[in-house]
Amino acid sequence: MKMIQKICSHALTCFCIVIVLLASSLVLPKLLGFKSYIVLSGSMYPEIHTGAFAYVKPQEADTLKVNDIITFTIGENTVTHRINEITDEGFITKGDANEMEDNKPVVEDAIVGQVKFTIPKLGFFITYIQQPPGTYIAISVAAMLLLLIILPDLIFQSEKKLKRSEDIQ
Repeated sequence: MKMIQKICSHALTCFCIVIVLLASSLVLPKLLGFKSYIVLSGSMYPEIHTGAFAYVKPQEADTLKVNDIITFTIGENTVTHRINEITDEGFITKGDANEMEDNKPVVEDAIVGQVKFTIPKLGFFITYIQQPPGTYIAISVAAMLLLLIILPDLIFQSEKKLKRSEDIQ
């Protein structure tokens, strides 16, 4: 029984560390003023891979320079590309993997901010748990976590009760 208790304890510790790291990667940057986006295309490959989770710091347009990677809006879409040139009309951008520059200059009002760092593949995971079956798996994992918390206590209490009944006899 002690072996089961140790296994549950180690599994719980590992799982808690993973959950804390995941939660930290989602919450801490927001507290520091970052916005986060999932990269949906390979236009910035090899610098940023599809499925990466990009952390964008809002920034004044006049502080941006050529080669900065920025996130901006086009209609309802959000795009992350590199600044190739700065003109009077705005920022000329291009995805690293694209052959041609973007059609229109990015105006100051469309800029969300500068990409400061990314976490590869985290976007795939977040997208997965936001919809079935990933949601069901996340709920199941949370239920297993609760079971790992409760199970050792139940087993330990059962052992104590069994010992007491043996001592009485």
